[in-house]
Amino acid sequence: MKNMKNIFSMTLLLAAAIVFTACQGEEADLFDKSAAERLNAVADAYTAVLAEPASGWIMEYYPTNSNSNPTGLGYLMAVDFQEDGFVKVGMLNSLTGGAYEENLSVWEVITDNGPVLSFSTYNDILHYFSDPAIYDQGNGLSGDYEFVMVDVPEDHQTIMLKGKKRGTYVRLTRLSDGTDFETYLKDVYDFQNRIFSASAPNLDYVTLDGKVYTFDEPSTTLPNIYLKGYDAIANEYRLPFIIGKKGDNYFLRFRTTLKFEEEGNEDIKGEQEFTYDPAKDVFVGVENEANQISGSNPSEFMADVLDSHRSWGFNYGAEMSESVSALFTALYQDMYNNFRGTTFKRISITEVTSGEENKVQVGVVYRGVNNKGKPNSTDSRAAYNYNVVRNADHSLTLTYDAPANDASATLYNNLPTLQALLNALSKTIAAKPYESAFNLTSIIISDANDANFWFKANYNS
Repeated sequence: MKNMKNIFSMTLLLAAAIVFTACQGEEADLFDKSAAERLNAVADAYTAVLAEPASGWIMEYYPTNSNSNPTGLGYLMAVDFQEDGFVKVGMLNSLTGGAYEENLSVWEVITDNGPVLSFSTYNDILHYFSDPAIYDQGNGLSGDYEFVMVDVPEDHQTIMLKGKKRGTYVRLTRLSDGTDFETYLKDVYDFQNRIFSASAPNLDYVTLDGKVYTFDEPSTTLPNIYLKGYDAIANEYRLPFIIGKKGDNYFLRFRTTLKFEEEGNEDIKGEQEFTYDPAKDVFVGVENEANQISGSNPSEFMADVLDSHRSWGFNYGAEMSESVSALFTALYQDMYNNFRGTTFKRISITEVTSGEENKVQVGVVYRGVNNKGKPNSTDSRAAYNYNVVRNADHSLTLTYDAPANDASATLYNNLPTLQALLNALSKTIAAKPYESAFNLTSIIISDANDANFWFKANYNS
């Protein structure tokens, strides 16, 4: 291993010497200077590259190559290498409690068998990951504060670093001029929490090399990725990722290439980085657009919720189309006027739990009044059964059947507006995301054949 390192270092020095002498426009002797002088020249050139951007860089930092929380997670930082030898480091994530923190320290490019970026004085943010006193006494988070400069492309848009001690790869990406660290990091943090919410009730999926994998627990940024339909524990595989932003485009990048080797199949390439497509609400592979990370199919998830005896609920006054609003408003007024101030509140859809198959139930929740005309302390619920057909596209065809009990029948028979609403729900319904398919806490349920009939529904566990 030592010999391999020496060979790598000499190769790097030779390549750098060729680049810098070629710029002189003449065929200079590669060895007209000592090795130390040539190495110092490379260090000076890399120092200039690091200090070049007016707004600095984004650092995708991984302390270790483990897959354990927190040492195996990735952390996004903003770094500005200043020409006066100071470096500003900013961070906003779960470690900072969602608040922006910034610290100033000293940096330099040193020569140690090759150019090495060194955060040479203590930085409260960067050195947090390598300080043995911070976490797990004696080990800390096992991170690095010195990095071998492995690859510095000519366009100076990215730089690849490698932790000197842990060997973890760290990428620097140049920020656009005028970028404010706090604004950038908060934007990314908010996007990440919105797309991968810890409270999202649905699973996400990765389509990779023609196969579909469950993408479980993405809010941790250390997801469990396994073939869809297979056991999560027996097939557990975790790989951390970082979300960042280049210009106006969010990206998701794994620490290493995500791929699942198959014996006898040498064509498996996998994917490391995905770009978010807001129009399609998916992350698309940079190398292969067929590789994608997506949320659940909304209509399929709508049906799955009902199958598991959970429900969808929607309140009077919630977001809905004009045609649905007219039905709700008419019921509200009818119930209030003809039942002494009784207030219609909300509706829910759930699966019938009596053992009957292909049945769902619409619940109508209202608040009645007592003999003195005062509102009761609890809500009442009337229930109405529907036959349901589950279609190949995951839409559901509902057909009104009958009230679930005598009290519900009495309400139905005395409220024509309730009859109108329940009959209007006898249709084929489909779903689409309210905000994102990655978080189906809320969905839009609509008539599959009439886009003007829709209402917002909320997931109820």
